[in-house]
Amino acid sequence: MIRRTTLIYLAHFFILAMVTDPKGLMAQNDAYPTNKYSKKKGPSPVISKTADLEAALRKGNMREIAHAYYALGEEYEKEGILTSSEENYTNSVRYFQLAGDDVKTADVQRRLARVQEKLNKVEDAAGNYYSASQNTKSRDQVMNTVNREDADRVMAKNKPAVQERKAMQKIEKLKSSQEAVTEIISESYEQVADAQVKQMKLEPAITNYREAMSNAANPDDKLEINEKRNQALIKANAIDTAIAVTRDLSEENEIATDPRLKIKAINQLSQLYTAKNDDKKVLSLLEESYRLSISTGQTYEARNLTQKLSELYAKKGDTKSSRSVFDRFAGDLEQVISADTSLMDREVMRLSSEKIRKLQEENELRDKLIKRQNTINFILLAGLLLLAATTFLIFRALSSIRQKNKVIALHSLRKEMNPHFIFNSLNSINQFISAHDERSANKYLTNFASLMRDVLDNSGSDFIALSVEKSLLTKYLELEHKRFSEKFDYEFNCDIDDADNKMLVPNMVIQPHIENAIWHGLRYRDSKGKLVVSMVKNRDKVEVMVMDNGIGRKASMEMKTGHQKQKKSRSTANITERTDLINDIYGIDIICHITDQENGSGTMVKLTFPADIKADIKNQNAGIK
Repeated sequence: MIRRTTLIYLAHFFILAMVTDPKGLMAQNDAYPTNKYSKKKGPSPVISKTADLEAALRKGNMREIAHAYYALGEEYEKEGILTSSEENYTNSVRYFQLAGDDVKTADVQRRLARVQEKLNKVEDAAGNYYSASQNTKSRDQVMNTVNREDADRVMAKNKPAVQERKAMQKIEKLKSSQEAVTEIISESYEQVADAQVKQMKLEPAITNYREAMSNAANPDDKLEINEKRNQALIKANAIDTAIAVTRDLSEENEIATDPRLKIKAINQLSQLYTAKNDDKKVLSLLEESYRLSISTGQTYEARNLTQKLSELYAKKGDTKSSRSVFDRFAGDLEQVISADTSLMDREVMRLSSEKIRKLQEENELRDKLIKRQNTINFILLAGLLLLAATTFLIFRALSSIRQKNKVIALHSLRKEMNPHFIFNSLNSINQFISAHDERSANKYLTNFASLMRDVLDNSGSDFIALSVEKSLLTKYLELEHKRFSEKFDYEFNCDIDDADNKMLVPNMVIQPHIENAIWHGLRYRDSKGKLVVSMVKNRDKVEVMVMDNGIGRKASMEMKTGHQKQKKSRSTANITERTDLINDIYGIDIICHITDQENGSGTMVKLTFPADIKADIKNQNAGIK
């Protein structure tokens, strides 16, 4: 049992707090739900929705969190705790946006704008109405128009005529829609009436308030609209009409059976009788309201009524009664606190709000860490890709440089062969001139010039047509035979049919071997030797044979001076290097086998390369004329 002194202390605490800081406890009252659900067992819907939000935050699902914030914001709005409602609606919008639900985002933005309008946050409300109107995925485009009208109406705060017109246009749009919401129609009529009151258009305002009440979805809204209508009726000197309407409203079943709503209706009646200066009736109504608040556990309402009764008795000059109401409140405090479940609800709400705040902070911190990690991962990935791209470009550049160097080396080696060939031919011409054989020298020079023209014409190509190669080899053999006719005879056989003249052969690869056969084998014979050059196609390969019955490689080397041996070695190395480079650059396979004949009597060179070089080389344009 709570002792009487304790109750008196608590009563005086309530009253002192109200007197010294009349807004303090009211602010506390606004921060938590009232005892709206005193008739229902279990926690209030606000606490239940708070628990749902807490569970959603722990789970981390964006859509569930958005719905939980919306549901909690809706409950706070019903309770009239608009600051908390705005906060939860704002969070709901953010999470619906993260979940990519544009339609639901627009719905919540409208609810948020409505709350901000009640909080007199004009620009914020207009901004959210406008954002809601931009919902391109909504199937009901009428709502987009309605939201635009509301944005314009809110911005016309000091222009009641514009507000009235915009609200009326909104009603017309809503009535033309098959999905019209009566709740929005009700608030639209209320907005029209509010604008008309500002213009002192009282009669149409009273009518529109009545329309708003008839479309109101719940009794709370009806009572709020009725209070505005009462003020308009007072201004129109129709207090009795206001009393009759409010009395009828208080007897409606939904209001009459809900103590909280019944007290609100009685208080409206007391305000009307106050305007009528009927203190006796006001006192009777306040007493009725006080008894109802005590019996139903509405502590804060009982406190407020105690203050009103004290002021009314003081106004009448009844000081004793003015003080006695405080003692009565102290005596009733145990009863009202015992019946007031909202006190416990407030403590639960405070603890739950603290949990939600911490969970929000944890989620935000987690999101920041995830974003930071994603940023770091992106930077690392971009760095790796850049490194890979740089490495690839460097590798490709080096490969290109190596390839170009190989091509340059190949061309260099080929051009090195041309002076060697020219030098040997000029020696032959010089020999004819020394022997005073001008006719032979002239003929030789003519044939040599023709050969050199063909050689120079093809000097820039690594591959030449088979027909061109046959012509060059024929001319070369004729020149060398004319010079060394007493040393050898020759046969040149080509059994390859190249009617389309498309077959390619390596340039300046066969000729050096023929030159070696003549200059280092046949030239040193005591008797006349023979040189046989043959070209045949064997399946997909071309086989070239250069056979001579000269003195052989071993005997030739023994006869050379040191200088001649060096020249011979360089000439052979040149041929080998050029063959290797061609194979490497173009990806073909030129094979060269050199074997000595029996008893050292001659040498046989066998060259093999692909018959279809065009299909095999990697770069068909490089070095091909």
